[in-house]
Amino acid sequence: VIPNLIDFHDRKATLELKKSGFIIGKVKRDYFDDHPKNAVAAVVPKEGTTVSKGMPLDVIVSDGPKPTHSIVPNLIGESLISAKSTIGKSGLKLGTIDYKQNSTVSPGTIISQSMPPESNVPLESTINIIVSVMK
Repeated sequence: VIPNLIDFHDRKATLELKKSGFIIGKVKRDYFDDHPKNAVAAVVPKEGTTVSKGMPLDVIVSDGPKPTHSIVPNLIGESLISAKSTIGKSGLKLGTIDYKQNSTVSPGTIISQSMPPESNVPLESTINIIVSVMK
């Protein structure tokens, strides 16, 4: 019988399952408002279910509540390709890309951004950048 491990820390729950002879299948992570970060949110099959030995159990672990804000990264000095990747990973959207002549940095380098680095903004906010070019 699968024990109830809901809200156990994921490492403790995994150890308990293994110690009881269960096999851990996939461990997935997702956001849950009602389960703390790194706590077990669900076991599949559900706790209380009787399973055969050797049947893997999937564990779903909470990443806590889904974030609503993001910290603006410092893009100045990055290449355009790198900045696009950084923006995507931060949960922001790339807005307009303007180009300005600047002989002090390599072409394709970010020289300005529309939001101050380290500011806390809503997810999906749009950030505009200015990229250096040579004439």
